[in-house]
Amino acid sequence: RQRQRQSGYRLPETRGALRVYGTAQSNFEEGQKWRGISKFGEVPGGQQPNNNNALHYFNAALSLDSTHEFAISHRAICLWDLGKRHEAVGVLNIALTKGQCPTHSEAVRGWLKEMYSKM
Repeated sequence: RQRQRQSGYRLPETRGALRVYGTAQSNFEEGQKWRGISKFGEVPGGQQPNNNNALHYFNAALSLDSTHEFAISHRAICLWDLGKRHEAVGVLNIALTKGQCPTHSEAVRGWLKEMYSKM
């Protein structure tokens, strides 16, 4: 059950062993931690980067804001790293087609080009 503060911010809850945060950005940042992106902090509990856990948080971010462009693109990177290559390419192609990555569309095109070269 979601608990809410008066500000509208939802407190973290758990789905299985992993939390779900109240904002898309909070979930995105937690996903980046699990990928081992140091700008967002250390991997929780001092563990090794974990793409499955990162994917959980990117999915949570997108369930709160389906247009979070960085959650979309980094979800695709996790899918790629987990061996779900066709799904990853599909996510990025759809994002470009729908204009969902306006601030980093050139980077996404570069990732797609690299992905296609490795398929």
